[in-house]
Amino acid sequence: MSGDSSMNAKATVAANIASAMERHALPDSRFQLDFSQFIPDFPGSDAAARRLTADTAYQRARYLFVTPDNALNSFRRQAIADGKTMLVPTYGLHRGFLLVDPKTVPLGHEMYAAWLDGIEHFGRLESLIDLERRGRIDLIVAGASAVNVDGLRFGMGHRYLDIEWGILAEVGSVHDSVPIATIVHDAQYTSENMPVDSDDILADIIVTPTRTVRAPSRPRPSCLNWKLIDRAMTETPPLRELQDRLKVQSHP
Repeated sequence: MSGDSSMNAKATVAANIASAMERHALPDSRFQLDFSQFIPDFPGSDAAARRLTADTAYQRARYLFVTPDNALNSFRRQAIADGKTMLVPTYGLHRGFLLVDPKTVPLGHEMYAAWLDGIEHFGRLESLIDLERRGRIDLIVAGASAVNVDGLRFGMGHRYLDIEWGILAEVGSVHDSVPIATIVHDAQYTSENMPVDSDDILADIIVTPTRTVRAPSRPRPSCLNWKLIDRAMTETPPLRELQDRLKVQSHP
């Protein structure tokens, strides 16, 4: 399949899934049901969160990377209640990464701390040096507009995780064996096979309200592909810091 054909196939399936999700999605307070702007929450996301938190990969994890998608509100709440430390990227990486230490969240405030405004309140910004010192992440949990049987996330926002992985790989925070999970509605899961690019970060664990699907693990990039970065994103704090680090490394 040619590159254009592959992109068209993904776009068609993503559009069909978005149409189906209009019957299930919960509107966003800012973007309503504009799925080009956000990944929606849905009835049953709490059941999917319970399914994931019962998984061995979650039970063993202490330090999580969790995307700021609406569909993960219930999961983030439970992670805080369970005493997990979470690293959450800010929207579009405009201000980098926020670390939420569960010890700073008062009992009974877990749900508020899981929402984006609460993450802003309780989280603190982490530099790449901070992340390097903190060590390796135990589990990644991401939302998805759509995901297929191979764990390929596609549709709105899928490239952000590819970029975030690349940044974290550059500072040693992630590695090939770290599990990656995604929580989606059953309507967002497809058995369609699609070509995988070398920079696609695939999910190993696909969780819906009704089932858990295991996808085969594949090698992941060990560094950031700068071709994924547009001009505006190069001005975000983590990418400016990473560029400065790479300049120093290339001119010792």
